[in-house]
Amino acid sequence: MARRKKFIVGLVCMATAAATVVAIAFALQDSIHAGSCARIQKGMTETEVAQILGRPCDREHPYCPEIVTVLESDGTCRQVRRFIAGKTWDGHTGSITVHFEKPGIVTNARFDENQDSFYRKVRRFLRLEESPIYEMIELDELQNP
Repeated sequence: MARRKKFIVGLVCMATAAATVVAIAFALQDSIHAGSCARIQKGMTETEVAQILGRPCDREHPYCPEIVTVLESDGTCRQVRRFIAGKTWDGHTGSITVHFEKPGIVTNARFDENQDSFYRKVRRFLRLEESPIYEMIELDELQNP
């Protein structure tokens, strides 16, 4: 009887530990990843982007002028000044940078993976991926390939 009781207590402890791990993993789930970046579409508003990413941005980059060449319907080209702003959302696995035109409309979005995240370090430790190779290149090699 005592042996069976110990077995049941052990099962309850393991189930509690497993439930705790799942609850912590769910609580720490990050909405900043490549999949959420792919959901951001050109023409969305800043509010829609914040809804997808689940929070306001972490960093803002001010509007800066950008000169682009526009091809007119009559075949002529003209240069137009656009104002682009950037906003960045930082997460555990990387960051998402979204560029907006002046009225707050998305022009593009980019996900940059964090090479030194805890997730990546664990994957490298388990040999599920290779470590990045950092290589120094001399300036002379760049100029004279």
